[in-house]
Amino acid sequence: MALTQVKKRNGLVVPFDRAKIEAAMAKAFAATQTEAGAEVLRKIADGIIAELEAKFADGIPGIEDIQDVAERSLAESGYFHVAKAYIIYRRERTLIREKKRLEALMSAACEAERKRTPLVK
Repeated sequence: MALTQVKKRNGLVVPFDRAKIEAAMAKAFAATQTEAGAEVLRKIADGIIAELEAKFADGIPGIEDIQDVAERSLAESGYFHVAKAYIIYRRERTLIREKKRLEALMSAACEAERKRTPLVK
């Protein structure tokens, strides 16, 4: 079954976009100053998509699922240092998302407390 949809981290289901996989890999290659032509990116992306189609024949993969397969595919293709850069980047982005989530929670809690507590004159 062809991969047509993915589930974002927020649960929203959106159309699958192969170009995003290739763009993410291209950034990892660039970050490690490793040459990778369009053919290399295409070949690795083909493998990622094939694995996802087999694994999620009756379901919709999430972004994390796609990234897990991309990491493994980079390493299995011999690009261990690129895979490592990809893993590190993912971890950094996860930490940034978590920080933003916690800041929003704290802001909401402070706002709720401010509304609940009358101002002293």
